[in-house]
Amino acid sequence: MNDFLCVDIGGSHCRRAYVGSDGRLRDKLTFSTPKDFATIESQLSDWLQWEKGLDSLGISIAGAYIPQEERLWIPNAFHEQTLPNRKRLEQKLGVRVFVSDDRMAGAIGEGWMGMAQSEQDYLYLIMGTGLGLGVVSGGRPIAGSHGLAGSIAWNRVSKEHEPLERILSGPGIVQQYQRTTGTDLNDAPSIFESDRMKTDFSAKAVIDHFSEVLGTLLGRLTNLLDPSLIVLAGSVSKQWNHFEERTRMALKTQLSPMLGVPTIVVSRLMDDACLLGMAKVQMMALKP
Repeated sequence: MNDFLCVDIGGSHCRRAYVGSDGRLRDKLTFSTPKDFATIESQLSDWLQWEKGLDSLGISIAGAYIPQEERLWIPNAFHEQTLPNRKRLEQKLGVRVFVSDDRMAGAIGEGWMGMAQSEQDYLYLIMGTGLGLGVVSGGRPIAGSHGLAGSIAWNRVSKEHEPLERILSGPGIVQQYQRTTGTDLNDAPSIFESDRMKTDFSAKAVIDHFSEVLGTLLGRLTNLLDPSLIVLAGSVSKQWNHFEERTRMALKTQLSPMLGVPTIVVSRLMDDACLLGMAKVQMMALKP
């Protein structure tokens, strides 16, 4: 069996790899997301031509895929641009095209080759340029009636709070800090480092708030979905050791007395999870 071409289109970066049926990735490439989707279409065509024998393509997108309309929506990258639907991509590229949002693709990848390999009920929370949740229940990814399950970016933990993406994403952390201090710092890891060094009270306030909101969210999701495992992904999750204690404290205040705290881990696959997920989607759809 040939390898599978998989592409992950994120809000700030894109990733490409050819993935084998054994989960091995080769010829990985990471590049800044272009300003127009036509550039990506041209690149997809080139990659399909370079690798002979490919008859399918898997695309993971940071946004939403609407299956009823076969429509792609990638707001953090292409804003109001009208994107081609899946069928048009197939016609232009000459291969079968499979599309999923990054929430579901990443969750499938974790279940195949990552931290959730032995799990039937788990959550995959992305905290990066944006915010999204992949849900697997009874071993099956949950897409919802419109393919939008897990679109939690617009949720609020209370009416006094901003939408979750403005608090829990990397850009959201930066914006919170900028509003507090009036500085133009645009690097979330530096804010975590300032809090770690205990030299910046504004950084501490931002990360305290972040941790409280995240813990509240995880507690409510645990009550609602009863996962055995929560996998954290995205650039912000790399700081988990720093905000874990504060997050767990907030989580416990939300839990049903019948539930314990689920296992919470940071993805080892990170950016590869979506690529692996789209390879698995192609394998399952194309198997004899």
